[in-house]
Amino acid sequence: MCDPSVNVHLPHGKAEYTCPKDGTCVACRSHFTKMNAVVQAFRQTKLQARRKEVFDERFAVNQAVVVVSVNLGQVFLLLNWACSVRARVEMDPRAFTYVVTTDEMAHKVLTKAGFIVEPMDWLRESNIKIDHKYKGLANVGPHAYINTVMAAAGEALLLEDHPVLLMDVDIIWLRNPLEFLARATRPGRDVIASLSPRDDSYGYVNGGAVYFVPTVKSKIFLSTFVNLSVLKHGSDQVVLNILFRHFRFRTLNLFVVNTDVFNTNWGFKDKLKVSNPGITPYLAHIVGRYKAARLQKLNLWFHTPSCEFYNAELIDRAARDGLVNASAARSRYAPSSERAALASLLPAAATLGASGLTSCLSALSPASILLRSVRGALVRGGVLLRGTQKVELERAGRMADEQPAKKQKVEQSELDQLKTMTVVVADTGDFESIKKFKPTDATTNPSLIFQAAQMEQYKSKVEDAIKYGKEKVADGNDEERLAVIMDKLAVNFGLEILKVVEGLVSTEVDARLSFDTESSVKRAKRIIQMYEDAGVSKDRILIKLATTWEGVQAAKELKKEGINCNLTLLFSMPQAIACAEAGVTLVSPFCGRVMSYFSAKEGNKTYEAHEDPGVLLVQHIYNYYKKYGYDTVVMGASFRNTGEILELAGCDKLTIAPKFLETLGQDTKTVEAKLTPEKAKTVDVGDKLELDEQAFRWMLNEDEMATIKLAEGIRNFAADLVKLEQLIKGMM
Repeated sequence: MCDPSVNVHLPHGKAEYTCPKDGTCVACRSHFTKMNAVVQAFRQTKLQARRKEVFDERFAVNQAVVVVSVNLGQVFLLLNWACSVRARVEMDPRAFTYVVTTDEMAHKVLTKAGFIVEPMDWLRESNIKIDHKYKGLANVGPHAYINTVMAAAGEALLLEDHPVLLMDVDIIWLRNPLEFLARATRPGRDVIASLSPRDDSYGYVNGGAVYFVPTVKSKIFLSTFVNLSVLKHGSDQVVLNILFRHFRFRTLNLFVVNTDVFNTNWGFKDKLKVSNPGITPYLAHIVGRYKAARLQKLNLWFHTPSCEFYNAELIDRAARDGLVNASAARSRYAPSSERAALASLLPAAATLGASGLTSCLSALSPASILLRSVRGALVRGGVLLRGTQKVELERAGRMADEQPAKKQKVEQSELDQLKTMTVVVADTGDFESIKKFKPTDATTNPSLIFQAAQMEQYKSKVEDAIKYGKEKVADGNDEERLAVIMDKLAVNFGLEILKVVEGLVSTEVDARLSFDTESSVKRAKRIIQMYEDAGVSKDRILIKLATTWEGVQAAKELKKEGINCNLTLLFSMPQAIACAEAGVTLVSPFCGRVMSYFSAKEGNKTYEAHEDPGVLLVQHIYNYYKKYGYDTVVMGASFRNTGEILELAGCDKLTIAPKFLETLGQDTKTVEAKLTPEKAKTVDVGDKLELDEQAFRWMLNEDEMATIKLAEGIRNFAADLVKLEQLIKGMM
């Protein structure tokens, strides 16, 4: 289209037109060359096949998926949205979000946060470098690439029959828009979009939130948009609206919702304006300049230390670039203030723009627009799409109340529901179980590794560890060689697990070092080095330590060097408080073992889930951390039944054995979030405590159950280590 060697004949009387004489065409040619390389790289058949496998593994059949694309400079805004979902909707955004990053640094940050992130090989193969800096005001450069690959990612999902919400990162959720969109998806409807309040959009649709129902027409439309996005030299929103108004898409059923539902906040410095103050919008889209500052001013800033997705480094980076007030960003968000931000009457208006195509598109005749094939059938021109395009401007708030919820094609299992509110972690060393249940993270311990190491399919992992130890440690130092082999075996299992899970894996330090801070630190560093030698960043590893005073101090030292820890064998509040005060990344209170202790002590008493002593302990730790603003993640562990698990729905993380994952995956009862940061702030958890070593040891000593179970747990892990060592010696 922009080839300077080609003369384009125009319909308005000019004989011919030569590109090199027109600066706009020259710029278009440069833009087209780069954008086309990016799109073609992203659409490679081998990558589409891999994506399908990921979609099938991570998303339920016909599950609606939110698609976003970011560079590093925009990640802090994306995490603000994720925090708003956690705070206002009480869901885990990672369960329904697909992210495409346009630089390696953004990919690393979001992978660490546990999101489903498209691998970066498509960008490497395009040989195009996209700037990682925040440049959200222009529709060229990084912003153009970001929007184009977001549409291409949405196309990949839509073609697999997933409803897709293409969404900008400068959005926050006040209610769950996916519920509204499911209700609004009436028979025959193809696209649902937010109303544009701007007069330069060339139409009525704002491109910040566009929902595609998987229909033939919507698939053709989105594929066409991706095709044409490589030619645009202006706003993607303009191209989107030009297509919506194009005669080829007259029969496309487009539903545009007003600002009571999807609030596009343009030009209003202090308020979210809605036509009905009694309605809370489902989402708010902060359009224009100074997005973060305006979100803060509107009391809609959620990316604070109380959010699990909080990233201080990104906030500091944004502050240095003048994009955010760092001190304000770190302050707590007060949910009650949001009501005051919803203000008085201001009817939204959309002005339909110019009639012609702009920039590069101005040279295209309607006949030149080819619609990409959908599932093997190439559709051209108006054969399928004739008639009058139907655009509905309704009071969507009333419609949402009147329209019954659309019945899902498949019932969600308890496990799928749990994943929307809690990060599910597999408590196993068996790779096949991890592949089957698709947890975000996985954790192992000596007992699990001992069991797995005896399986024939994992024999090679043990043999590799033995070979490694023999190469690294000279003859004569048998004790040190065996220790290296044990660490390498744990790492070998961890490396295999990381091929399956998107998030983190926990690897345990020798339990016999539980009362030796210095040796624990040394072994932890060696484990991390083994992972890094294998090409795995320490950001994806949690070092497991027993929650002794020495274990807590080791975790505190390791944290200073960027090594994150999982404090295990936790049975009491003094252990939990010491971890929080030390800034430990994650704690694993052992729910089931607490219950088993009290059950045995009281004559094998059985407990309802809501009165289970182990459940009550985990709930107390969670509420204490959230109320007093600790960042330490709570991961309930060691369950005896699924009732305990479901009673902790909403906990930051839960590590679950395969047998319970199996049960949860089969049952379809409704799962309710029992724990939320908002509820935690209303719970009486007692005064905030600060413990020194003396206070810690005394309080732990006073807790008979915790003292017994901690010692018992260390002994049991140590015993399994001895068994594993004997197994290895036999193979040597």
